[in-house]
Amino acid sequence: MQTQPAMVPLDDTMLPSVLELIAAALPHSRVQEGRLRQLYSGPHASSTEATVALADGRAVGFVTAIYKTAPDGRPDSDAGYVTALAVDPDYERSSLGTDLLARAENYLKSRGLVRVLATAFPGFYFFPGIDVRYAFLTDLFTRAGFRVRGEPVDMKVTWEQYEPPSWLQEAETSVARQGLVIDHARQEHHAAFVNFMEKHFPGPWCERAKAHMASGEDLDRAVLVLDGKDVVGFVRFGASGDRGSIDSIGVRPDMRGKKLGSVLLARALQGMANRGATMGYFGYTGAIRFYETVGAQVIRRYYQFGKELA
Repeated sequence: MQTQPAMVPLDDTMLPSVLELIAAALPHSRVQEGRLRQLYSGPHASSTEATVALADGRAVGFVTAIYKTAPDGRPDSDAGYVTALAVDPDYERSSLGTDLLARAENYLKSRGLVRVLATAFPGFYFFPGIDVRYAFLTDLFTRAGFRVRGEPVDMKVTWEQYEPPSWLQEAETSVARQGLVIDHARQEHHAAFVNFMEKHFPGPWCERAKAHMASGEDLDRAVLVLDGKDVVGFVRFGASGDRGSIDSIGVRPDMRGKKLGSVLLARALQGMANRGATMGYFGYTGAIRFYETVGAQVIRRYYQFGKELA
């Protein structure tokens, strides 16, 4: 007979056992100890409930519920998030998964929230979504009344020796004819770039871009589209070892449809290759056709779930 698990708050003593649980229950996902520790000691700790189900001294279940707070400490929207849920395979036939999910919902509802989203949380998440291969979780959320809201993917493109896409020269010529200039970010662009980001892409993208510009380091990792002194498009990318990735990419709404995003993407890939990368990785995106233009292929699929708590 299975031991009835006890629900307790996550703390330091449980971290190794929770990591073992995640490895067993979510084999396609990884979480580092530091990420777990942030739940009760990081900037969002006051708006997070992290619960561990313990049986015979080991973690057999784990769930986190979190919401964003305004400066006054209250929720900054009507939505909260279930950012992680794991159940030991030996307990999948029990009610543990249902109990953990209900606990997370009740926590968010007690804070006055009326919607719950799973699993991504802007600025702080373990997993960008529920991997479609986790049939136990997808069935669990569906039975609990959640509905699929989106199906983002991870994509990648690889190369032995990077070659710009065949359409790039024509696209860059088209951009130049519009009187636009594509250039790496420099200190002189600081004010215009920050103004652009604050107006069109507020939130985590903006904050990271501001920190990047303020540091003055590796500014060539940001490529801008300039209309005179105004920034109308950007991409920020990075490369570590043989892997490059896009941090963020966007174009001013009235300038979309002019091939600017495609040119920025190609420029970012060239920048990754110049730094030794042989792979470009695009995580948690719905822009499948956009990244397919540079040969990227889908390597992982997720579900986004949502539910009204009323």
